[in-house]
Amino acid sequence: MKAFQIEDAKTRFFKTKEDYLKFKQAWKDFHNNQPLVEWKDKDISPWNRAQTLDPILARTKYPVLSSAHYMLYNLVRGYDIKHGYSPLTNEGRLNANLLDGAQPWRNCEAAASEICSAAKVLRNVNKSLVGREYSRKEVERMLLPFGGTVTHQMLYDLAAELYLSMTEQEFPAFEVEEWREPEPLPPVKQSIADKLKAWRAV
Repeated sequence: MKAFQIEDAKTRFFKTKEDYLKFKQAWKDFHNNQPLVEWKDKDISPWNRAQTLDPILARTKYPVLSSAHYMLYNLVRGYDIKHGYSPLTNEGRLNANLLDGAQPWRNCEAAASEICSAAKVLRNVNKSLVGREYSRKEVERMLLPFGGTVTHQMLYDLAAELYLSMTEQEFPAFEVEEWREPEPLPPVKQSIADKLKAWRAV
């Protein structure tokens, strides 16, 4: 993945210095005051903490931020995908990863995959109600710590770079949209039988 300089990051995604500072301040505020949630709280906790069958774990409180949030924050600021990660040092795990054809930096790929997963569902955030609400929640979980300063397009662009660096393949192409309210459904015509039922009920 191309490594951008910090000064480049200020102009790559943000129009003004103030916008960049708002992004950093939103992260700082959330990072210092992030809520603790239970595993079963699917609306806010990361997907990998969404559910558990263990009743004790289900009542345990966990921080909202995951490694994917930290990676996304670093990527927006212009750091490399490996920033904040250390290569594997456990000899057994290292040998197993190398035999599998992976690199010693395999421990950061889970976070990168979570970012790519959230970006892929962007295509459904304004589509039909089937899957739309799930898609919105998935994206909202990823962008929650940034207070609206990270756009859908930013998430898509960074995920495309991550995907290319991990798989050497192009990220699925589609037109990225910000949130849009759905068009109201046409009124449902009531049948004569339903009208009779309503009349009798009165």
